[in-house]
Amino acid sequence: MRNSVRCEKWFEGRFWKEWVVGSRNKPSERESKLSIFECHLKDAFGELHLDEIDDAKVAEYRASLVQREGNDKLSDKRVNNILAILQQWQIQRL
Repeated sequence: MRNSVRCEKWFEGRFWKEWVVGSRNKPSERESKLSIFECHLKDAFGELHLDEIDDAKVAEYRASLVQREGNDKLSDKRVNNILAILQQWQIQRL
């Protein structure tokens, strides 16, 4: 039996309670984090368990984000905000 929770469940549960509600994020910050998860992380990592997200997967995903061009290009700030959530996942699995 696996000892690690799926990322989607972690985001909706522990991450949201401890890092969003617990940090008293403003409504705009809450919307931003939810948008990041729904638009970027859910498809890429949502079904994975925390222990399946290793440094190589994060590096590969980061590369895919920064290589976007045209209308799909993301600002450095957006990429960093996306990676900040992944960093919390990595801290959680330690």
